[in-house]
Amino acid sequence: MGVHNGFDSDEEPSASEEVDFFETAEESAAEAKLRLAKQYLSSLDGDSVDAKRKRLREDLEQQNPQRVSNLGTTLRLVPKKAKAAHGKQMCTSVCIRKDERKIYSGGNDCSVVEHDVATGKQVRFAGGYKKFDCGGHYGSVLSLAFCEPLNLLCSVGEDALLRLWDPRQPNKCVAALHGHKGPITKVVADPGTAQVFTAGSDKMIKLWDLQHRSVLDSYLGHTEKITNMDILQRGKPITGSLDKSARFWRTAQDSHLLFAKHDSSVDAVAALQANLFVSGGQDGSLHAWSTESSRPVASVAHAHGDGNWITALGCGRGSDLVLSASTDCVLRCWRLTNNEHQDESTTTDDADTLLKKYTLKKQKTSSGGTSTNSPGTSKKNKSHNKYRFEKLQEIPVAGIVADICESENFFVCAHGKQQRLGRWNVLQKTPVGTEVVNGITVLKKRDLLSTSNNKLDEEGEEDEEDDGPSASEEEEERSTSAAEAFSEDEEEESAEEEEVE
Repeated sequence: MGVHNGFDSDEEPSASEEVDFFETAEESAAEAKLRLAKQYLSSLDGDSVDAKRKRLREDLEQQNPQRVSNLGTTLRLVPKKAKAAHGKQMCTSVCIRKDERKIYSGGNDCSVVEHDVATGKQVRFAGGYKKFDCGGHYGSVLSLAFCEPLNLLCSVGEDALLRLWDPRQPNKCVAALHGHKGPITKVVADPGTAQVFTAGSDKMIKLWDLQHRSVLDSYLGHTEKITNMDILQRGKPITGSLDKSARFWRTAQDSHLLFAKHDSSVDAVAALQANLFVSGGQDGSLHAWSTESSRPVASVAHAHGDGNWITALGCGRGSDLVLSASTDCVLRCWRLTNNEHQDESTTTDDADTLLKKYTLKKQKTSSGGTSTNSPGTSKKNKSHNKYRFEKLQEIPVAGIVADICESENFFVCAHGKQQRLGRWNVLQKTPVGTEVVNGITVLKKRDLLSTSNNKLDEEGEEDEEDDGPSASEEEEERSTSAAEAFSEDEEEESAEEEEVE
């Protein structure tokens, strides 16, 4: 049996096909990559700019799921009006469905509230303080997570129960699972499975099988109450504790890594990338950690000013974007920059940057200009090997943020008059004099490189619901060059950053 050479046996390849299929002896590896990239991008010429971006992003994620997206340079968050949800009681937790149709919040009123993203309608699940027969929580709800494979909402709280809810039957939970010996402070869904991790004041982490409603395993390592937990990779949760440490767990090996730098309780953690996470706590410091080092790879002391705790952290999954919240009722956006790799344009460009470069290059070529690579752009800057935090944006929030969750198009914050796990600060008004809202705030991700119609009014909210561009808008969009759109967005981003500073 002969070896297939890439052509049908009854066809003779043309000379041009042979040249396209086989790399010529004179062609270097770099030239081959450039040629293949041009062929791929040429195949996208019939698509709109946003369609090209989407296809590029999908292809890049398939080839390298652990690559880093540069959201810090292409994204701006636009807050919508805060929505009250839990009356006079603190809103402690929030989660959002993957399809972004429903948001769920939990609070000190012992209830879970479902928010319809499209209509704003709220549905309150069963629950009440010390109402043991109410069919829901009878203590504060402290954390929420959604198990997509089973279509179940998970909630935990001070009643030491993991409760499972069918969103179609909000009046009563479908299961109440016992396992912890004290309040459960956090629940996270194990990615791609029908399992969840819980952490509690009993210093324990537990892995649950939701299909069989049982505990699979328990993990012990912290010496004090576990305050928070996050997860990005299957079987690898990250925890923070009152023992002043953060820990990265490898549950399959029943082992963990310890990271100790904070001077007081670690109240917030967020998994940023496969080997990077951030932590914050009552000392006000923000630290970034790598699983390859016991020391922080980047730090900001008093990230929100003297005396302000870090109460919650969020991030753009698999990106360089970090969100921190504090007792100052401000949400700060940071870019975690890797100095060692910031000049590697050939390996760190994300879909947006690659598309922008290609569009500008194509415009220059079509206008008679020449396009050449700048010398030295692909060389590593070996004089730096640490990360650094760059402050990007500050957003006032209607209360102390207790929890942050992310979806494809939104960040959602749970906030209110006090911290999630205590009453150290009880606010009636924010530091800028506005009323405190015990509820949620949705922040829309605004892509500064996008050419779609996402104009915003002066107050920072959308003028109307986006039902898709009209025919005239589509025609206008087609007639506008992508290069001009990118240029305008860059100028706007620069002006906005100057204003923040």
